[in-house]
Amino acid sequence: MASKSNTSTKEASQGEESKAVSTTIIEPGHLTRPLGEPRPMPADFSISLGAKGGTDQQLLNPGTERRHSMRGFENTYVDIIDYIVRITHRIWEQKDIGYIYDTYSHTSKVYDDYGLQYGRDKIVADTIHTINAFPDIRLFADEIVWAGDDEVGFHTSHRTVISGQNTGYSKYGPPTRRKVRLWCIANCVALNNEIFAEWVIYDTASLIQQLGFDLREMAREFGNQEDWDSLHDQRFGEPERLPGQGKPVYRAYKGGSFDIEDFIQVTYQNIWNRRMLGTVQQAYVPQMRFQGSTNRVYYGRGEYRRARLQRRPGERSHRAGPIAP
Repeated sequence: MASKSNTSTKEASQGEESKAVSTTIIEPGHLTRPLGEPRPMPADFSISLGAKGGTDQQLLNPGTERRHSMRGFENTYVDIIDYIVRITHRIWEQKDIGYIYDTYSHTSKVYDDYGLQYGRDKIVADTIHTINAFPDIRLFADEIVWAGDDEVGFHTSHRTVISGQNTGYSKYGPPTRRKVRLWCIANCVALNNEIFAEWVIYDTASLIQQLGFDLREMAREFGNQEDWDSLHDQRFGEPERLPGQGKPVYRAYKGGSFDIEDFIQVTYQNIWNRRMLGTVQQAYVPQMRFQGSTNRVYYGRGEYRRARLQRRPGERSHRAGPIAP
């Protein structure tokens, strides 16, 4: 493993000549600006999983030439896509679980559908638990998108298909010997060879169904174990749509060049808070494909808009009809 020392290594940034880059460690909190200026976004797909031919091709032939400046990262990684693909493969499929100690900060924060998991020892314990339940687990990266750099932190979104057979005990119960396949999306922030923040969502409902358990019964059991006071965490603030005389904010897309962050914020604000479902026509292509929890799949804007109508947050009463599967 490359040392996180004050030595210099040869780096090659995209489209530039190789140059020496310092690997001095700087604490992540001094570099990241999550609420500051927009993070730099890639202008094309030259550094992408698709351009590399997919996960298997990346693992077979990761290359040797640096395409990102990656100060503080191990010399073996050529760019941030390579880093995410290969550390995931090594931890989950090669079973080098202890590699988490090298690639996660000791104060890392992982937010999943069970809440905040703090510290890398908790990540190690959760990984051991999952691999014990699914010893043959495989994680296939469908795509990875990224922004940032080695100054502000690399931000990555890793869309993955997880497969395996349940031959060991899990928090859901004894082994069922059933095979499962589900989607997962993990958003990470990494600096100096360490992930220090992660937001991950699994299709847990589909997993429970595929294992053969009753979804509603399991949700009730786990829900009764939760500390509901955590729902009032002040970090989340007030919603933009409140009862009373106030009106939810309507936002328009910025003019000029396309801004992905603005596009996502405006689209979700207008559909979910403002109930402007016509935004679906503006923001989605006619042949869109949506894949959601419990393996729900919708084709086209019409199906997607109907699904959103049936899932309006906070408005479903006892008189409402059943939610479509």
